[in-house]
Amino acid sequence: MNTITISNDLLNRELKDTILSYAGEYVEDYQIEFKEGNIYLDLYLQVKALGPILAKYKLEVLDFNFNIYEHNLKLSYSESVKSTGNIAQNMMVKAMGLRPETFLQTALEMINHPAINAKDKSCSLDLEQLINLPTNGLLSKLNIKYLDSRDNCLKLSFGIDI
Repeated sequence: MNTITISNDLLNRELKDTILSYAGEYVEDYQIEFKEGNIYLDLYLQVKALGPILAKYKLEVLDFNFNIYEHNLKLSYSESVKSTGNIAQNMMVKAMGLRPETFLQTALEMINHPAINAKDKSCSLDLEQLINLPTNGLLSKLNIKYLDSRDNCLKLSFGIDI
């Protein structure tokens, strides 16, 4: 297995436009940071009546399976969501915070994407459905393992299963 290191800067600067094109209509910007074994994600959202929102997430990789048989990611998360809009928008976001669901759960209910499932403190992603992976060829034989996220870098190991 070989190791690949992905820096904050690569995702926050060089690949930002590409990532934002996949992120959907509500995500205006983001900032990601890898430190202390966690992934910190700040999302700058624009949600119709709710206006501008800053959603901060602390993510921890619980399970990552990317191999010939499966392509899944499971994360634990904690969130902090606040309005950066006017007083009325701020009150609506605070009212949403009184619901038993997290903001992430509510947002995922709205977009209804079958590849993403959120519970109270965890989230799972079916990467096959999310990014439409090819079922044959070299990419289908790729085996990736999560190693760590610290010092502004995400570290993965990878190999080809033949």
